[in-house]
Amino acid sequence: MFAESISQIFVFTKIAIDRHARLCIMRLEESVLKRIECMRVIAVANNKGGVGKTTTAINLTAFLAKQKKKVLLIDADSQGHSKRSFKVSTEDTPTLAELLVYDDVSFKDVIQPTCIRGVDIIPCDTTLSLAEMQLHQKKEKEYQLRTKLSGLEGYDYVIVDTTPTYTLLTTNVLVYCKELLIPTKLEGFGIEGLNSFLDIIEETNKNVGSKVNHKIELLGLVINLFDLHTKASRTVYKQIKYAFEDKVFKTKIPRNVKIDEAQIAGRLITDYCPDCAGAKAYKNLAKEVIKREVVIV
Repeated sequence: MFAESISQIFVFTKIAIDRHARLCIMRLEESVLKRIECMRVIAVANNKGGVGKTTTAINLTAFLAKQKKKVLLIDADSQGHSKRSFKVSTEDTPTLAELLVYDDVSFKDVIQPTCIRGVDIIPCDTTLSLAEMQLHQKKEKEYQLRTKLSGLEGYDYVIVDTTPTYTLLTTNVLVYCKELLIPTKLEGFGIEGLNSFLDIIEETNKNVGSKVNHKIELLGLVINLFDLHTKASRTVYKQIKYAFEDKVFKTKIPRNVKIDEAQIAGRLITDYCPDCAGAKAYKNLAKEVIKREVVIV
């Protein structure tokens, strides 16, 4: 009788453990699916140089990670500055260039961990310019990045830094990303340049994105080197606010020498000077990006 009771207890315990294990697996699967569905893919782009695209991309990435988000940074600017800030190397290792050009290279081959917990990177270097020339020879050349990153999962955010000129690689980024963040600054012809860039975005959505039922939406504009001490800057600011209204982020990135110093030192502002005005601004920008999400229709 005692042995029989022990046997029954064992059976019931095993059943309970099996049910608990299955429940844990189901919850894990639901968590993974939710992360895939909620993964936000943001292009940091502007067809004008000197507006702080890379600075915005790397610091936004770092501060999203500080907010407990898992982030993948993709460096699609052939200058490859991001790798220095995140302490990664492209020597003897495949990069974004190889991912785009070689069929047997997958995203798993090019993702590297970084010095920041919660941040991975797909780096690049000057070979990306050569790769883009080869990209022109491929079928469906505008969709290569989208195809090669199909199946990517496990991240809350994917941030893509871009080149300062509109190229085939830019088209690839826009057809992959779901949201567009435009860094800009207050200078002459600023509003004309922004309108011109948005016209290009609209044409890309219409002529390229529509073929794969894709449309990138404007997440917002962030103003870098914010300074209203001149009449010209105040005029441009009013024009941008009037034209884009609530699409202009409330957070403005001020002129801050510590940001420049951090870049020269090859460090992120998060650890170089976390209490400076620039660091606080990027922290607020990250929080605002988390709260703000475009509705894809």
